[in-house]
Amino acid sequence: MTHITRISKDFHADIGIQCDNYLGSQKSSNWKGINFFYGKARLREPIENKVSRHYSLSVLEHVNIFHAGRDTYGKAVPALEAMGQPPVINNLNLRYSAFDGINLYKPDDTFVIENSIVADNRGHGISVNSSISQVTLSRVKVRGNGGDGVHFWHHDSYDTAPSFCDTGNIGEEQIYPVRRSHVQRREQRYVQACEQVFEVASWTGQVLTVNFMGFSSDVSDPNHASRIDVYDGPTDSSRLLASVPIINNTFPESVTSTRQKILLKYRPRIHYDASFVVEIVANQGKAYDLNITDSEISSNQGKGIAVYEQKSGTLVNDSNVIENGYLAGLHVATGSGDVVINSTSIRGNEGGGVNLTHAGGFVHIDRSSVANNNGRGVAFWFNETSEHITFNHTVHITRSELVNNTLYGILMGNQCLADSFWNISLNSFRNSRDSGIYVSPCWSLNKKVAQSIVLVTHNQFLDSDYLALEASPVLHTHLLVEHNEFRGHERGVIHVSGLDDDDFSNVPAKVEIRHNYFAFNNGKFVANIGVGKETYVQELFFYKNELERNSIREPFHGLNPRSRVCAVVVVSSQNTYVYRNMFENPESTYQLGSHVEKHQIIINGTYNYWGSVRVKEVYERIFDRKDRYNLARVEFLPFLTISSDLDDSASISDSHERDKIIPFQNGSEIGGEVPGSIFLPRGTYTVTRDIYVRPGNGRLHIEPGAILKFDRSVGMMVQGTLISESDLETQPILYTINDHATIGQDKAKIRLSKDTEGLLEVHVNGVWGSVCDYGWDIVDASIACNQMGLVLHPEDWLMEQSEFDSSHYEILLSNVQCTLQDTDITLCKAEKDFEKSCTSKVGLRCYNPSWSGLRLGMAAGESRLRNIIVERAGLLDFATNTFKPALQIDFNRHVLEKLKIRNNIDSGVGIMWNEVFVSESRKLIDSEFLNNHRHGLVIHTQGLNIYRCEMTNNDGSGIHYNPMFSKLEQRDLISWVNLEERNKIIRIPEDISGNIFLRSDEHRYFVFTKTKTPKRFSVTTTSGRSVGVVVLNSFKETSSENLAFYGRLEITLDAPRWDVRNNLTAFPLRTPGYGMLVDYQPGQAPSGQAIIYVASVDGQRSKPVWETQPKIHIDSIDIKGCKRGLSSHHFNRDISDYGDHFHRYSNETILVTNTNISDSKAEAVYVWAPFWDPFIKNLAEVISSYVYHFSEGHVRTFV
Repeated sequence: MTHITRISKDFHADIGIQCDNYLGSQKSSNWKGINFFYGKARLREPIENKVSRHYSLSVLEHVNIFHAGRDTYGKAVPALEAMGQPPVINNLNLRYSAFDGINLYKPDDTFVIENSIVADNRGHGISVNSSISQVTLSRVKVRGNGGDGVHFWHHDSYDTAPSFCDTGNIGEEQIYPVRRSHVQRREQRYVQACEQVFEVASWTGQVLTVNFMGFSSDVSDPNHASRIDVYDGPTDSSRLLASVPIINNTFPESVTSTRQKILLKYRPRIHYDASFVVEIVANQGKAYDLNITDSEISSNQGKGIAVYEQKSGTLVNDSNVIENGYLAGLHVATGSGDVVINSTSIRGNEGGGVNLTHAGGFVHIDRSSVANNNGRGVAFWFNETSEHITFNHTVHITRSELVNNTLYGILMGNQCLADSFWNISLNSFRNSRDSGIYVSPCWSLNKKVAQSIVLVTHNQFLDSDYLALEASPVLHTHLLVEHNEFRGHERGVIHVSGLDDDDFSNVPAKVEIRHNYFAFNNGKFVANIGVGKETYVQELFFYKNELERNSIREPFHGLNPRSRVCAVVVVSSQNTYVYRNMFENPESTYQLGSHVEKHQIIINGTYNYWGSVRVKEVYERIFDRKDRYNLARVEFLPFLTISSDLDDSASISDSHERDKIIPFQNGSEIGGEVPGSIFLPRGTYTVTRDIYVRPGNGRLHIEPGAILKFDRSVGMMVQGTLISESDLETQPILYTINDHATIGQDKAKIRLSKDTEGLLEVHVNGVWGSVCDYGWDIVDASIACNQMGLVLHPEDWLMEQSEFDSSHYEILLSNVQCTLQDTDITLCKAEKDFEKSCTSKVGLRCYNPSWSGLRLGMAAGESRLRNIIVERAGLLDFATNTFKPALQIDFNRHVLEKLKIRNNIDSGVGIMWNEVFVSESRKLIDSEFLNNHRHGLVIHTQGLNIYRCEMTNNDGSGIHYNPMFSKLEQRDLISWVNLEERNKIIRIPEDISGNIFLRSDEHRYFVFTKTKTPKRFSVTTTSGRSVGVVVLNSFKETSSENLAFYGRLEITLDAPRWDVRNNLTAFPLRTPGYGMLVDYQPGQAPSGQAIIYVASVDGQRSKPVWETQPKIHIDSIDIKGCKRGLSSHHFNRDISDYGDHFHRYSNETILVTNTNISDSKAEAVYVWAPFWDPFIKNLAEVISSYVYHFSEGHVRTFV
């Protein structure tokens, strides 16, 4: 295969061609060369060292071979070719061959090429295909060849050999190499274990290497296969080196003793076929397949050194592997065994320095330089599907330098094969243009799969563009990072994260980062640390580190953080512990920040030194729930008051009153937690951090005429009570953005042709130009918008070519590949020197940022919102491109009147749950929804009356019904159920001891734990009332749990039964009597996590059943100029493949009366049932629609 154009960034050839091996006229002057066909060889008899060797009687010494490689038929052939034992080669100068320089096939024994030059040949420099170990190249220069410099391929070749079990042993008199074979047939009625001890005399200093070949059996399961056990000594009490299963067509790696004796013990399995051949070789040290010493492999167009089907190992010692042109300087592609690199320089190679994709083995890189490679420095990607079997998964990279490689310095990939040990110590990582070390995980759900121990110790990481260390996600790994120095990184230093996936919650991982020094680093963080979000088998400890003089600031002017704050250390999971560290970073805005989006979680940040002993100063530089309501709280008290001794137990702060540290109000500036009752009289207030009204006694009163101006991305969460009402029409309460906090766009390096949309224009090397859309994705687009002080909306960002003028400017960037650490689109990885073949340019739409909005939470008491204006809201988090309705109501039990919701960049109002167990459905009345970017009103559940409202010029629907919560929305809603409120929470089965009685209007939450104890119990209320049941969070589909409710206090044949597992459409339900029986069956694999809301509710027994069912009633509504007037979605399943929840009802009713729908840009009424299929499930279909007084539109129904 000849690669004739550049290699793309994923190392696939842009173009590959297969050439015929006949030469053109330009090589007519070449002669054939020299061919040895099983030339004469002689056996050198062993005398003292007991090793027998063949050597050729032919010698090539001080010979020049130029311009060879063409046979009489014009076919390309190697200049020097040998089949059988090659000649003795010393001081050979071979150049300008029309094909390979040297091609050696099936040598009879080991051989050496030394003091030679193989250069400027059109094929491989040296190509060897051998079944014999110990091919040695010493003081050889292989350079400028058109293929690989050294191309080595191992193949097994074996004949009959004496029986392993029946041949006697002669101890130290044994002549090596020696072979033994064994054949066992399944019809044999008697098989016996046998063993052999092989040895060499101790004075020789030799050790023994065992090669395995010819494996054949009728067993594929290693647990049922016959085995060969190899011991490092004469008895089975010696150390076990390997236990080799005999499986058909597998190829175990070679095993080498450390002593002069080695025991091979055969353990047969009766009634199975099994055959094998073993070869034992004596040598001074391990008998490597390929040994390259004191040599130079350079400037070859292919790989420098390519090894295939390795058996024993490859040794590269005191050599230079430089500027080779394809994939890697050294590539061990297939096989198994050791790779040892000592005192070697590997630099300037295309595709990478060292690329190991074989099945694994012992790897040792010491005192070497891996530098300036266009790709990864050292890459491990072990082949777990290989038929090669490995025993030693140990990697040592020590006392080496990894400098200025364009991708990772070290890539540690695919570690599922076996337990492995990685030691990366005493190295220097400098000027890396990507992460210094990237630890890629083993993606296995099996918690008992192979585990990796990774030590990163005593290294120096300096002046890199990207991270020093990245392990994301960390799985099946114990990672220890200690005694390292990290300086001068531009885009962060350490990033360790878990996987936000319930399927991996049982996969173990442990990370310790300790005794490290971090200084003079920049970016979004120094350390971004965390493990899995919902797991108890993963944990991370960050302690006794020194972090000083780092400069960490928000990179985008005018954009405020929410869940992705920039801080010296940011924590992304609850089971992360930050303690006894030294923080002294005056140029950083925040020293510690929470990325944990769980308000009820507490992050342990105690006993750190923060650079100050003033509590308020310390807390102002910690970003947590006091700043954004959805974040975990950092517990930073007590803290150290000295930095000289991080183990000190006496110099500890004595303050414990965190609530008094940051007051809610400071003049006209407000923000933070509302623990009791706070009144805001008429006036103008600037909100600089989220307002969080605590559950229980938290109560915020906002009086008529008050104006609250929120900084960008700042909002309000009410878990207590909000009274925001004005009876004066001329004095509404206004919630809006703080315009004074707005900073203009930064257009020095990037801009859009029409303010916030159009052709993307970039300034590179003093010239304005455009960007090719090849490789362009939402990450690149988001950074581009943020760089201009704008935000990206994930549903409206990519413009079609017809939407903007693309005639201006030459394309300067193509295949842009930004990461989440990048902050400048012009500095992201991209192709700048490329063929001018791209004709499609990037068109981008961005949005001006807004504040977050108001939110009435799950636990909020009945709040009153009357005569208020909410405008220019909807941006929850620019870093995650997350938007929310300007007013979101999680559980609607509130008074909503005379709302004016206008000019918001998402939907106007979003109602998640409606309280359905009331005598009359909740109301939204006399309100206006104007010019919102998405829908005017979004309703996710039944049970709402909408009266006398106006929906005008919203970009989505005027009213949109969608009974779906995304996986993240569902998780977020459930997280606001206060599980610590013990008088409201009943844990099942632990808290069940008898009947549960609900007083009038009392409610409880059933929270199911991961326990295998079944429970049957009753729930009752006062006579004449009923028990209402709402399933807030159902059981996982993979769980074995089930829950049934019976409409009586005992189980009878005629008792109504509602099954949570099989009939979620029955919920919410109201029992026919004052009580019910609950039957919980956990099964063998419960997952817990289900949450059920139960309440004492009005029985409404005098009403017909249809009147008690929740519905949506739309009456006297004027919907004008929206994209659609009314839209609704309907589903026939409970949970999607992605974890989205569909809250279906047995009868979904949307009643539309006295309503005008006009000037719609699309359908007046749009009904969509995306999963409807009568041949699978007929659980949801549209029955009828009633719409009055609509014009200039039409009705579309999709089922």
